[in-house]
Amino acid sequence: MFFIELYRKLAMAASDAGRFGEALEYMRKAERMQASVVCPDPECLAKTWFHNEIAGTRADIYAAAKNRTAAIAEIVPLIASEEALAKRDPDNRTPANDATERYAQLARCYFADGQAESGVQALKIALERYNAAATQYPLTPVQERRRRADLDLLAVHAGN
Repeated sequence: MFFIELYRKLAMAASDAGRFGEALEYMRKAERMQASVVCPDPECLAKTWFHNEIAGTRADIYAAAKNRTAAIAEIVPLIASEEALAKRDPDNRTPANDATERYAQLARCYFADGQAESGVQALKIALERYNAAATQYPLTPVQERRRRADLDLLAVHAGN
């Protein structure tokens, strides 16, 4: 498991340095490692968690490389997987919070790809999820900052 996280961190560092091909190669290594190390049962939570971490990092790399189509293709199934995890483990807020952040990322990718209507729809879902979460527990300062940024982004794009 250590090496999966190591490859993920190396990929993030390579992406931050603009070396996107290298970053994606690290993610391929992480994915191969995950397939060989994590439990073989497809229902295994650890397997799903590592898969989501890898897919999320790959989506971040594609978004940073401005390959919005590939980022969107990673984010959509990732959201579904995060939502499924949230249903399986409702006491753990992390998957639901991650899905909310991915909806906002999806919206930004749609906007950058010229798909404003889809972007507005994804952003509205993210904001609805933030509002629902706020009725159950106080949002963290980071979540509140992201929620406000998403509201501002919606105001810019909803009028178009």
